[in-house]
Amino acid sequence: MSKFKHSLSVIVPVYNEEKILNDTIENLYYSLQKFSSDFEILIIENGSIDNTYKIAKSLESRFPNIKTVHLKEPNYGNALREGIRLSSKKYTVNFSIDFIDLNFLNTAMSISHNYDLIIGSKRIGSGDNRPKYRKLGTLAYNFILSFFISMPFKDTHGLKLYNTEIAQKYEKQTISKSLVFDEELIYRIYKTGHKINEIGVSVKEVRSPRTGILSRAFEVIVNLYYLRKNLKK
Repeated sequence: MSKFKHSLSVIVPVYNEEKILNDTIENLYYSLQKFSSDFEILIIENGSIDNTYKIAKSLESRFPNIKTVHLKEPNYGNALREGIRLSSKKYTVNFSIDFIDLNFLNTAMSISHNYDLIIGSKRIGSGDNRPKYRKLGTLAYNFILSFFISMPFKDTHGLKLYNTEIAQKYEKQTISKSLVFDEELIYRIYKTGHKINEIGVSVKEVRSPRTGILSRAFEVIVNLYYLRKNLKK
């Protein structure tokens, strides 16, 4: 990885992640420290019922570049939205605690001057090392997404690097509050003609998924139906 030319905010939404939070964030912090002198890590804890928030606050007390926010309800979309609102650097990347790809970040930062949004796709290249059922879940998710809102991207629910100013501008227009928040944000950036690129990522299973495929699919369908209905107004 090469030195980043621009400042970076890193958003990490977390929910009941006491087993992997400390080591993952420590490793991320020390990795970023090698490549940037101007970064922040925003841990957005939402609705955890274990020691996640306590561990996050401990990390915040030990590392000056880490900030922790507590949200009362478990809601990925609201956590990501809050992270974007709080981002104070030129670029913002969102990671999941079980999905951090520093090679994606390095590549995205190296071409960031050409784009307002860079999407990390699990369906580009051969970097998806998850079990087959999770790969099928990604395919199903994107099929459902394309049925409700059409975009020319292979995989929008994962890593993204945003121009922070652009992300904060369109975040104010979004209405989604759950799983499809980032898809709506991408859609609004895409439909207004901003420059977007999609590159491959590497991912492997770190822990079991938090929700089942069927329950997640139902939630996504309901939210996308509501979103499409409102986008037509």
